Amino acid sequence: MTFTLKASQQFGLPNVLFWTHSACAFMCFTQCMNLMQRGLTPLKDAKYLTNGDLETIIDWIPGMKNISLRDLPGIYHTTDPNDKLLDFVVEQIEAASRASAILLPTFDALETDVLIALSTMFPKLYTIGPMELLLDHHQTTSETKFESNKCNLWKEESECLKWLDSQEQNSILYVNFGSVIVMKPEQLAWGLANSKKKSLWVIRPDLVEDEASIVPQDFVSETKERELMVSWCPQDQVLKHHIVAGFLTHCGWNSTLESIINGVPLICL
Repeated sequence: MTFTLKASQQFGLPNVLFWTHSACAFMCFTQCMNLMQRGLTPLKDAKYLTNGDLETIIDWIPGMKNISLRDLPGIYHTTDPNDKLLDFVVEQIEAASRASAILLPTFDALETDVLIALSTMFPKLYTIGPMELLLDHHQTTSETKFESNKCNLWKEESECLKWLDSQEQNSILYVNFGSVIVMKPEQLAWGLANSKKKSLWVIRPDLVEDEASIVPQDFVSETKERELMVSWCPQDQVLKHHIVAGFLTHCGWNSTLESIINGVPLICL
């Protein structure tokens, strides 16, 4: 929240920024002005989204060798020549450079190259790991208990935890593509069916694009004995559950961190 910088500077107070993204995402945002000046964003028009232009290799971002334009944050795929979000990112990075320190919820070993590069740009940048670990540590070592303040776009269905309790150890594949991603899941559905494995699939009501039903009816019939589908769930509790053997994910940063700290193998799409 860089808007606090003005107030802290006015009163002569130090200001430590907590940036909730990964180090890679932070680095990508620091390059917003460079990308604009090189004409790589905004895209000239919508055809650049499908004509292969997004496969352009960006070989000059420090610590992120040969990343493609497609793999940069989605804000860089805008076709609006007056996109205010790009200006906002530039302003945020400029403000971040004036912070007393910057904290990132990541691990040194996970993003070594980009963190080394960032340290030359922001000397007072520190990695503190996932906040969930700090909360868990406090809950087990302190007499004072804290409740985490959750903010979800969807209502959680905690009943799935009872279903997990009834399953065999390390037998469930957890499938969740986050709160934003929209996809066409028919092939994925049949991939899960053909695996013959049990799974807990979080499939939001709006997950499907241009489809009359969320999954094929044949899929429901094929997997009804080994598949539980819910619209949303308490992911932190699911990933802590000893029944869960793996996580099929879109690789959102929170999902990645939660999987790592709970030792759940990731299948990344």
